Amino acid sequence: MRISDLMDAIEDDTVVLPETDADASARIMEATMKKIHTIEGNKTMPAKRLGRGALAAIIAAAILALSGAALAAGHMFQLVNWKGEPVGEPEPMATPHLETAIAAEDESSQAAARIVESQKSGELVIIRHADGSAESAERREELGSLEELRERLAAEDSVLTVPFHIPANWSFSQGWLTLESAAGYGYTLVSAEETDYDFTAERWAAAEGGDFIAGYLVVFHDADGEERAIEARLQWPENEHAFGTEDGDRAEALTVDGMENALLIERSQSATVYMQKPLDEPIAYESVFHLMNPESVPITEAFTTAFYRLNGWNADADELTVLIAP
Repeated sequence: MRISDLMDAIEDDTVVLPETDADASARIMEATMKKIHTIEGNKTMPAKRLGRGALAAIIAAAILALSGAALAAGHMFQLVNWKGEPVGEPEPMATPHLETAIAAEDESSQAAARIVESQKSGELVIIRHADGSAESAERREELGSLEELRERLAAEDSVLTVPFHIPANWSFSQGWLTLESAAGYGYTLVSAEETDYDFTAERWAAAEGGDFIAGYLVVFHDADGEERAIEARLQWPENEHAFGTEDGDRAEALTVDGMENALLIERSQSATVYMQKPLDEPIAYESVFHLMNPESVPITEAFTTAFYRLNGWNADADELTVLIAP
């Protein structure tokens, strides 16, 4: 059982954190984005306009899991903003026993997860449930190296960069690009497969020539075998950032040239740097939300900011901040 399987237990107003597994950070972010799409499918409002509580809960859960923070009974959970200031009141949280969380997954949910995970490169899979809800995962393409990532970004003249110095002794482990379809392109339904469960699996293809890079995740190991993950993604105006912390964490705002916001969160066994900058021009894209909720009005959204994260297992603040490119 993977941690990503347990991330599907996150609901709008409740965060259920799995036990830490340092080998699963890339899968955690994948599953987090899948859950965001799931919640969108249950909304009747425009895509990605989640309430503060729902989005904050998802982001907080992913950050804590990705950073290796295992919350035990009695620990306090606190959201902070870009300035490192508390958002709302601290709340007690506990990590459920692993077997208990696994048992909560029903057979239908597991079958749906397996189909979503079978999504081919560049393909969009939507799971449409009998109750009218829907879920999907971000469309993605696998990466074979950091060099390939840089080449893909350059070929597209992407607004995304790799704003960190990558040490020569870091070994590439895995990575992928996430894709969106540019405004005016969209998607075509390829197939709709009935299953033995209470859902239908739909497979959609993006219009040729319309894909662009909306994000990436690359995972490395340093010379000591410790995991390092770098994520970037384009975001929309409605994003409200809140970052999860627990007892003993240090949150400090940073000043980084070219970035509108930067934040360091240091834990006992990990550290994370977050950065965000506005785009010179919005990038319009076709919303997947209308495919998930056909009764909604078709809309075209636009990205307006670029978000970056560097996470280090068993790393301190100095080890990460020195990697920020000037």
